[in-house]
Amino acid sequence: LYSIYQNNKNNARGKATSTQAAQVNESDTAPTQVAQGNQSEIVSTNSPQVSEGEAVSKNYLDKGYALSNQGDYESAISAYDKAINLNPNFAIAYFKAIAYFKRGNAKRKIGQYSEAISDYDTAIRLDPNKSEAYDSRGSAKTKLGHLEAAILDYDEAIRLNPNAATAYTLRGVNKEQLGRPDDAKRDYQAALDLAEKAGNEKLKSKIKKIMKRLED
Repeated sequence: LYSIYQNNKNNARGKATSTQAAQVNESDTAPTQVAQGNQSEIVSTNSPQVSEGEAVSKNYLDKGYALSNQGDYESAISAYDKAINLNPNFAIAYFKAIAYFKRGNAKRKIGQYSEAISDYDTAIRLDPNKSEAYDSRGSAKTKLGHLEAAILDYDEAIRLNPNAATAYTLRGVNKEQLGRPDDAKRDYQAALDLAEKAGNEKLKSKIKKIMKRLED
């Protein structure tokens, strides 16, 4: 977050922010849990059961998730492509939304921001309540310099998840970039309060650095 702030201060209004933006988006790992060990498996207490045919696509989804965690985003995208294209009628929207969302994250990591936004659009259409998808789409839009549009996505991410400290922070960064320091301060403070409540010392430290620079 601090690196985003510093780069935003050096960019002209409307310009894309630093390539560090993707690194602070907590939604990369938010919607699923990964099993320990060599095999990565997407699991959730609310995950529906899949048919035998759908299990093949889900295996590629799991593989893409594991590859993304290893930083091999190109291979992850290939795995997500197979998860989606092997079974384009992937019956369970829950898993299909995750596939598009995760592929969007991988594309964003390698600078394919427009393509990432397209995947986030699909993920949101399939699962309109996925706050992480709005958060990540806002990050991609920010990278393209679409700061106001990104703020709208952060608004929705916060509406769906009022505890989204990162969304508050990134929204504050954009508001500051747009010359709205008072609004930015309110978002930073909200983010700081949430980070303190959650005991997230790392995020607290980053937010405090941003707020200090704003006051200087």
